[in-house]
Amino acid sequence: MENSTKRQISQTQSILFSCAAFVIVVAGMRAAQDVLIPFLLAIFIATICNPLVLFLQKKRIPQAFAIFFVFLLMIAFGFGITSLLGTSLNEFSNNFPQYQILLKSYAEDLISFLENRGVSISGQILLEQFDPGAVMSLTSGILSRLGSFVTNTLLIILMVVFMLIEANIYKDKIMKIFKGTDE
Repeated sequence: MENSTKRQISQTQSILFSCAAFVIVVAGMRAAQDVLIPFLLAIFIATICNPLVLFLQKKRIPQAFAIFFVFLLMIAFGFGITSLLGTSLNEFSNNFPQYQILLKSYAEDLISFLENRGVSISGQILLEQFDPGAVMSLTSGILSRLGSFVTNTLLIILMVVFMLIEANIYKDKIMKIFKGTDE
């Protein structure tokens, strides 16, 4: 009976230690998110781009040129996305007064529809809820986040290029590591 109690205590301790380790790892990841997120994104992009590099190498293009070509594709894709977002935000900012008038018209139509159905609602209170300043602050917040994204992009691209350069060497390094432990 004493043995089963010790086993149960050690199993409980094991579960508690596992839970504590999990909490510590999650807290560490949360604290390191400013570094961890770009690193994981770089791993993801490198994983996506590596087959293209390998395909180009099979077509007898040297690794450096293949990586440079993929690098140029990443830059072109980034510029395309950035220009699309910039154009959309610019159009939204230019058309915002028209959207505001249209939204106010829809709100007035909604108020009259509800009043015709017997729902008493203060139209002035409802119209006051539409704050154009909130939309502009949202737009400026998006632009500031876009700026911080652009600053991280260079770091991510450099990590991706490094990972693509090292991708062929990883297999050899891992084989040497595990081969060294057997000896």
